[in-house]
Amino acid sequence: MSSRRRVKTWYKIVASDIFEGEELGETPADSDEKVVGRTIEVTLRDITGNFDHENYKLWFKIHKVEDKTAYGHFIRERISRDYLRSLVRKRTSRIDAWVESKTKDGKTIRYFSVIITAVRVGTNVAKQIRKACMNYLSEIIPELTLKEVVRSSILDDPINLREEIKLRVKKYAPISHVEPLKIELMSE
Repeated sequence: MSSRRRVKTWYKIVASDIFEGEELGETPADSDEKVVGRTIEVTLRDITGNFDHENYKLWFKIHKVEDKTAYGHFIRERISRDYLRSLVRKRTSRIDAWVESKTKDGKTIRYFSVIITAVRVGTNVAKQIRKACMNYLSEIIPELTLKEVVRSSILDDPINLREEIKLRVKKYAPISHVEPLKIELMSE
């Protein structure tokens, strides 16, 4: 062991945008500069305390440090693989749809949605469902800020985005689940 070993201190990590002021965790470092740029992964359950939110993983990137408190902004969301696997069953279909769009606050995001039907559907029906979902997402994302898109997708606040997609595609086939597979921040 070296006698020149630097002592590391713990930095509290706080969300600065989507879940403003919520504590995300802690990280050790020996200087403020080494904390900036780190990425932290948390489940939504860690933030809300609600066990129903265990399936959503969120990534935050630390962009500034003040008084041993690091502030992270949202960069990505994804549902857990085991939850997604549990949704897809025999005699159902999984339909993926994605759209890249600018939010109201000028941030470019890529939104991936997964739709699980209650019955197996053919390719033509799957194409119609995918197209209807993509059209709706292309219309609604430019009307919302990044915060509203993420909160609407996973917390149904201010709008229930999953239910709105379900309403628009259920005329093609009975729908079992609609989930935000992934939301990625492409540019700020």
